[in-house]
Amino acid sequence: MCPSKRIYCPKYGGKHENCETTIFKCINCTKNHMALNRQCPKYIKEKKLWEIMAEFNVSYRKAMAMYVPPEKPTYVPTQSPMPHLDNLNKMPQLPEPIPETTNKFFSSILPVQENSTPVIYAQAASSSPINKNKLDSRGEKSVRNDTTEKIEKRRIQEPNLEEYIHDGNMSTESESSLCDQPVSEQNKKKNRNVQPDIPFFNLLSQLKSFISNESNEPLKSRIENVVHLFFEWIITWIFKHISNLSFLQNLLDGTSKKADWVKYRQVIEEECAHFEISSNPQEAYDDFITLLFKAAEASIPFVKICLNLKANFIHKPYWPPDLSHAVAERRLALKTFRQNATPANLNRLQEKTRKDGGNFVRP
Repeated sequence: MCPSKRIYCPKYGGKHENCETTIFKCINCTKNHMALNRQCPKYIKEKKLWEIMAEFNVSYRKAMAMYVPPEKPTYVPTQSPMPHLDNLNKMPQLPEPIPETTNKFFSSILPVQENSTPVIYAQAASSSPINKNKLDSRGEKSVRNDTTEKIEKRRIQEPNLEEYIHDGNMSTESESSLCDQPVSEQNKKKNRNVQPDIPFFNLLSQLKSFISNESNEPLKSRIENVVHLFFEWIITWIFKHISNLSFLQNLLDGTSKKADWVKYRQVIEEECAHFEISSNPQEAYDDFITLLFKAAEASIPFVKICLNLKANFIHKPYWPPDLSHAVAERRLALKTFRQNATPANLNRLQEKTRKDGGNFVRP
């Protein structure tokens, strides 16, 4: 709503400041809620009008013509038919119960016995349907239910997935039959192929053998062997997983396609053939980094970067430098007019549009 200099109470529309009354009356729609309530229909209408003005760049009068009020929900009373009773003093006749033999599923779970006792829900839930068509490895009847078969299929498809099976999913006999069944050869091959290759543990075992002095070598030779083994493992790991290193791809985004990685590896192998490891770890690390930079300079091309942009940048003939400033001013005037559609802002927008209209030609 438009701002006003008059003072009104936001609770019931009185001509005074906010009071402590508990009786609310909106000064916009005269309903029993505060004027600051965002669920007020007048507030929702004004908000929609301003959205239309900003979206289609039209005046308030045109927005009023374009405004479509929301449809009011219609409520149709539903009447449930009353039961027809011949005699109001009699109870209506209930349908006859379904015999147990007609339901095959529950008859398989709860077999009918001569001296049957009423079965409670816990006993029915603990029992499992027997599959008479399947036999286990010992020739006995298998009592696995559908949940067990689904879990077994999922275990075959995903061998590394750990499934926690509750006691309610299978009975004691089904657990023993699962334990007695031999693992198939196909399952073994899948498990063997899924096992990940972890060379880091092999590196730790070799480092442990060097440090524990199993070969009775002097301290200097053991340090050299450890550093050489560690650097060799790093190089092997980089070449093996270089396609998965996203940060390295982003770093070499412009030159990774033109880099000669075969030559990069050959240079490192040639340098490592006569590479002397220093006893000082810092010097050994610096020598190794220098080796990597030397291989990179030989196989990875450099990206040409312009250091003096102002001297080398040439403006296009159809876009002079003054035009950028004029377009920025026109966009700022358009933004101001959309936020506050007043005649002064409209005149300013038309002036900025005329200013850059003679220089800027749309393609």
